[in-house]
Amino acid sequence: MISKKCKPLLFLTMFSSVVLAQEIFSKKSLPQPVKPEKDSVVSVKEPFIRLVMENRQEMAYSQRELEEHPKFTAKLWSKHLYKKMLAHEFSKGLQKGTLSKKAFRHYLSQDILYLKDDLRAFENLAKRLKKGKQKSFFKQICKDLVELEKVFDKELLKKFNTKKAHKKSKVIKKYTSFLLKTSLHEQVFYIYCALLPCFWLYGKVGLSIYQKSVKNNPYADWIEFYKDEEFLTYTKKFIKIVEKSSKHLSKKELKNAKRFFIKSCKFELAFFDEAIKKGK
Repeated sequence: MISKKCKPLLFLTMFSSVVLAQEIFSKKSLPQPVKPEKDSVVSVKEPFIRLVMENRQEMAYSQRELEEHPKFTAKLWSKHLYKKMLAHEFSKGLQKGTLSKKAFRHYLSQDILYLKDDLRAFENLAKRLKKGKQKSFFKQICKDLVELEKVFDKELLKKFNTKKAHKKSKVIKKYTSFLLKTSLHEQVFYIYCALLPCFWLYGKVGLSIYQKSVKNNPYADWIEFYKDEEFLTYTKKFIKIVEKSSKHLSKKELKNAKRFFIKSCKFELAFFDEAIKKGK
């Protein structure tokens, strides 16, 4: 049952939709309301029509704005940073199996600390979402990150003879602080864009390393993670969520969102730089 208070608003919404549909299909402008003579009585309908017209114009503007943003995620992607990561000494070393053990051990030990806070950021995100497919998706990511952390902690550290780190490096401290702060204080779409690079950028780099990896690569067990079908499926779903969510945002918000994405991409690159420096 619709309350009496809601009926005027419902009628206004329905009327606005009809007006907008009429303009779209007939391509004719609605007649402007006639201005009353000075001595005439102002019709009570005039303010209502003016409000409808303003609402129609706002809706039409929003539609034009959406049409100007085809494939937000295509614009979000940074070919420049992707190529820099592919050509990086760290990537090439993993691919050829020539990366120094010291560099890799630093990377692995710090990556576990990164995962702990990455999990916290995803948990913060999931808590802020309403019940639905997106919330379920990110809650599942949280569960899998818990399991991944266990694999790293119990298997990979031992496999690569790496000591468990208890203190974050300079880059990882800045990176995780950025993710946690964003997950707590920024709007949900910005959180998406800050968390996506770990899946998308690093995932594509890892897949390229796997495809070009030499035989008997000493880092094969690590590289194998990036051919995992589940990881690739998560990445595709995450990108679709970002794309779908972008349709409801303004140009300014989309521009701001890209800053969050690029900042995380730069942290991923800086982590490679740090590992190489530690390996020398």
